[in-house]
Amino acid sequence: NFDINTFDYPTKFFESISTSGNWEFVILKLNESSGEANTKDPVAVIFSYKNASNIYTPVFLGMNYEHLDKYNTYRQVLFQSIKRAKALGSSKVLLGLSATIEKKKFGARIIPKVAYVQAKDNFNMEFIETMAVKAS
Repeated sequence: NFDINTFDYPTKFFESISTSGNWEFVILKLNESSGEANTKDPVAVIFSYKNASNIYTPVFLGMNYEHLDKYNTYRQVLFQSIKRAKALGSSKVLLGLSATIEKKKFGARIIPKVAYVQAKDNFNMEFIETMAVKAS
């Protein structure tokens, strides 16, 4: 989600989680009947965490946005994540922070959350606030 994630993850991060038995990668590709020229490249990749309490959490998602609307890629990601969690016998699926309307279509229950941030140095925050006041 570009509203939440504002930076690229280092390759080493993905290399590290790929060696853990708690993480799995699910790759979605178009089938040949789609009529697309290239069906070998992933349309989406889901990085999911399975914890000791049998809870399944799709944490990171990468999508090819060229196919987003035509194939409802995000909706398919949600469906495949839930389907995978059921196949593993997971007791719960945690779907994350955004796109609540799409997730409600799959039966998700919305749990309100609040986050607080404490900065050691708030110079940047104060500077941004003064710029916002000047703009208005």
